[in-house]
Amino acid sequence: MRRQNNMKTKKINKSGGFTIPSDIRREIDMDKGQAVDIEVEAGKLIISKHTPRCMFCRTIDGVVRYQNNHVCSKCIKEMGDKVDG
Repeated sequence: MRRQNNMKTKKINKSGGFTIPSDIRREIDMDKGQAVDIEVEAGKLIISKHTPRCMFCRTIDGVVRYQNNHVCSKCIKEMGDKVDG
């Protein structure tokens, strides 16, 4: 592992994974086993703490957990409107 300023280099293992070093996890208050979100942006891999998103519109605003799914208040309202109308 090579560290330059705040950069570390890790090798991807045979199963395609890698370990986030403990000092980095501590720095961002991330526990072992915690879910992460992985995105590609401008050719870079972005890994961040998992943020629940609405299963329909993918927003992170106003999201609640309902029967093991995450749904936002806007989608809940739209579903209610369709049922009532």
